[in-house]
Formats: sequence, C-alpha cells, structure tokens
Amino acid sequence: MDIPKTEVFFVGFGLAYGITDWFSTAFDWRGWNIWSHGDGPAEVWEGFYDFSLETQFHIVGNKAPIKSSYFRLTIAPGVIFPFPLIDTDDKMDKNAWGFGGSLSFDTDINRYFFLNVFGKFYFYPIENEEKVNHGWDLTLEVEPNFNIDIPYGMNLAIGLPVNFTLAPEQKVDGVENGMDSYTLSLRPTITLRMTHTQTPVEVSMDYAIPLIGQNILVNHAISLKTAIFF
Repeated sequence: MDIPKTEVFFVGFGLAYGITDWFSTAFDWRGWNIWSHGDGPAEVWEGFYDFSLETQFHIVGNKAPIKSSYFRLTIAPGVIFPFPLIDTDDKMDKNAWGFGGSLSFDTDINRYFFLNVFGKFYFYPIENEEKVNHGWDLTLEVEPNFNIDIPYGMNLAIGLPVNFTLAPEQKVDGVENGMDSYTLSLRPTITLRMTHTQTPVEVSMDYAIPLIGQNILVNHAISLKTAIFF
C-alpha cells in the first residue's frame, strides 16, 4: 500500500536479573512514541506499547546445566501485558494479553564468528478492548555475527540478522478481516562492548531494512541501544 512518509521517535526500556548462572528473569517494555510527524496521520503512531515478562533458562552453555564451550541454548517462556491504566486511544501494539515465549540457539564457528538462531511465538486468546482477536504471531531470525577484541578492553561485534514475521488474519468482533500478514527484513547491527570500565557498558546501533511483506505497516528504522551491566 502507498503509505505517506512518517517519522517517529520511540523510546523503550528493559531490565534483566540473573538469579543464578543459568536462570534469570527479564522485563521488556516496547516503549513510548514520544513524538511523530509526517505527510500522513502521524498521530496514529503515538502512544504506549505493551510490555512483557520472561523467565530465561540457559540450558546449554559454559555455566549452564549442560556444559558446552561451543553451543548455547536458552528457552524463555513469557507473558505479554497490555499497558495498564491508559485510555484505549493512547495504546499501541496489540493491546492484548499474550502467552508464549522464545528460544535462542547459537554456535561458535571459529574464534571470530558465531551463528545465532532465534524463534519467538505468542498467542492472544482474549479479545482486546477494541474487540480484536490477534490469534498469534511468529518471529524467526538467523544472525551471522563477527566479533573481535580491540584495544583498551573493548569488543567489537558486527551482525546481519535476517528476520521473518508471520501472523494470521485477525478477528474483529468475531469476524475474520482477511488481513493475514508477513514481512521479511534485514537488520545490520554494530555493537561496541566496553569491559574495561568499572560498570561494563554495551552500545549498539542497527538499521532495519524491510524487503518484502503483506498487510503490515513497515518502516526503515534506525535504533540505538545502551545496556549497562551491574
């Protein structure tokens, strides 16, 4: 579809806590669109997005129950919560309860390269406030990654994730709308990890490039992420 050009500024937040070396919990808020403008109805992008809570089990890895120096496997069941106490007009995303989780597997190819495979599946059994039932959604991602240690105790990583998402048609007030959707995109990523500081810091930037899709609003997006490790 011919979508008018729109720019948005979006802020999100996440927090993870390692209970043991192989068991942790993670909170992720997809965030808030602080402002948007453009040729189209920019205000449709503004609002508060849903947040999720996952429990992560690191099954295979250096310090996991199944020891391995070359393979890592993490399983993370989770729940998505609609953002509470906000008017419907101020909510974005699906605005619905979701249940499912994710799985992440990666393997070392050599000292500089590793390959990560990621999958996430959530289903939405309850209609939201707009009488929409979203059914489910599936995300699959494959990421080759190059990383190298550089001077001053830093590490540089470059990745090229290939991302595919799929969702069935929605039901609006019990009637299917025929809007089943999918999208395929690339997301070149560069990450700098600073481990020489008293509190390790990770800064990354990526550029999402949509390739093909159907019945879904997509956009070119530049993302900047900062992670602080305590």
